[in-house]
Amino acid sequence: MAEQVLIQFRADKALKQEVAEIYERLGMDLPTAFRMFMTKSKMVRGLPFEATLPEEMITIIEEAGEG
Repeated sequence: MAEQVLIQFRADKALKQEVAEIYERLGMDLPTAFRMFMTKSKMVRGLPFEATLPEEMITIIEEAGEG
């Protein structure tokens, strides 16, 4: 088995609880879900979901660049 390390980060308490409940309904805990996230990130060599700016954010950025 590979050497294990501890990863810590801060998150909003309510968000953590809501997400933990979602994963519990799926039959897993947060550490398992986060390991799955990291494994999938490795497989796709990036975020395991689409990450795009909302249209209104793109417009604001484009307008800021015109000035």
